[in-house]
Amino acid sequence: MSTLVETSNFQILPSGCQLTVSVPTSFGSRRQHGGYVYVCLPWLEGNQWHAYSLYETSNLDEKVIFIMNNGDWTNNLHKQLQRTSNRPVWLCGPFTSPYNSDIMHDNLILVAGGIGLTPALSSISNLGQTRTVNLVWMTRDQSMVSACYCV
Repeated sequence: MSTLVETSNFQILPSGCQLTVSVPTSFGSRRQHGGYVYVCLPWLEGNQWHAYSLYETSNLDEKVIFIMNNGDWTNNLHKQLQRTSNRPVWLCGPFTSPYNSDIMHDNLILVAGGIGLTPALSSISNLGQTRTVNLVWMTRDQSMVSACYCV
């Protein structure tokens, strides 16, 4: 389930970076909305894999991953990326979102904590026009909310 995406786009954000990747053909039938993947950046740390939620865009052939600058690995990533650039990434997945069964219901209450907001946003963008969707989002402090407004 691991795939090398040779050209992926890293865009610098004030609170981290946005990684946009073309949907690999290996995703095949696992192209459900939301979910998460493990990401490995061979040019940063070739042996480390980190789990990140996938965010949907209007372009079904691409997925977006938001990486908040919060820790040694992400701080190192932010230092390496001085500007928007295209670099290779390894992806393992996708794996099912906790909200994957949302399509079977008319009224949804999504509960998320912190960066767990990302899979909830995928459900909202996928079903918000045809379902009643309520979101309960909890964060440790106000700075998390401010960081998300930058995205």
